[in-house]
Amino acid sequence: MTSAPAPLEMMPAPAMTQSEGIKTANTSETSHGDGGVSGGGNQAPMTPASTTSTKSNYKGFVAGVFSGIAKLSVGHPFDTVKVRLQTSPDAHFKGPLDCTLQTIRKEGVRGLYKGASPPLVGWMMMDSIMLGSLTFYKKLLHENIFSKPELRRWMPLSKYQTDLATLPSFGHGIAGIMAGTTVSFIAAPVEHIKARLQVQYAADKSQRMYAGPIDCLRKLLRTHGIRGVYRGLYATMFFRSFFFFWWGSYDLLTRYMTNHTNMSAPLVNFWAGGISAQIFLAHFLSVGCGQAAPHDRPYGRSPK
Repeated sequence: MTSAPAPLEMMPAPAMTQSEGIKTANTSETSHGDGGVSGGGNQAPMTPASTTSTKSNYKGFVAGVFSGIAKLSVGHPFDTVKVRLQTSPDAHFKGPLDCTLQTIRKEGVRGLYKGASPPLVGWMMMDSIMLGSLTFYKKLLHENIFSKPELRRWMPLSKYQTDLATLPSFGHGIAGIMAGTTVSFIAAPVEHIKARLQVQYAADKSQRMYAGPIDCLRKLLRTHGIRGVYRGLYATMFFRSFFFFWWGSYDLLTRYMTNHTNMSAPLVNFWAGGISAQIFLAHFLSVGCGQAAPHDRPYGRSPK
């Protein structure tokens, strides 16, 4: 998110991008699709044909592009309010509603979409890389670790998830951490620039420090170099380590709902994605403020 991968990144991206690969408990066939991680069903793509594997990876990247567009369109105003509440003095806003009303009154509705340009491009790239790399890491983990009985038996939940043909929930969580770390190298500068633009409160453009995302990037590079652009990278990586809870819980919920309810696959994806996103959010909120701080700090000012 901004300062913390926007609540956007937390919006049911999984529910939006996943609809494949739900495996029932009593059959070895997948009921939908090829199991690709276009959103993370509960098994890694293990089709022997290389063309099928390539197709699965391709789906993950394409799904990520549309996920990024949808999250920006719906979620950016919420993200702007979140960042302003996280970074402003305590007395500046009374709460989310007051922040929203003040922003609209002083800056217009467009004020809620400040800093939208970086994520418009960034989130398409970020979600595409996130879901594509998640597909890759799930397959990598399954083929090299979780398909081997001598290694799998040491993993959590191994006695409950014994099918060597599927990636266990713990493996999904580890793949989430790996994919989150990978995408952090793109997310950190995107969120840094977005956060700086979002906390420019002046309605008059001439009074703002940055004219736009390109101007912000240029000034950061000129003043602080590439390290300044990547300020907050470690906080971003730490934040995304909580993707373990998102993707791990998504797989657990998908398994449970598939085996214990009569819901259709799309409905399972919807509820599992939404609930797992809330589980992720519960772990994230305590980290979000810490990630916002280094992003919005003015030039030349050090943390006290």
